[in-house]
Amino acid sequence: MIFDRLATSDYRIVETATPSGYKTTPIVEENDS
Repeated sequence: MIFDRLATSDYRIVETATPSGYKTTPIVEENDS
């Protein structure tokens, strides 16, 4: 549950914060570790 919520929130932040190209991949991977 926590991971799902975190992932959803991070997704949005990443999309807005990172205009480079790596949207949700980096955040999710970092959280997983």
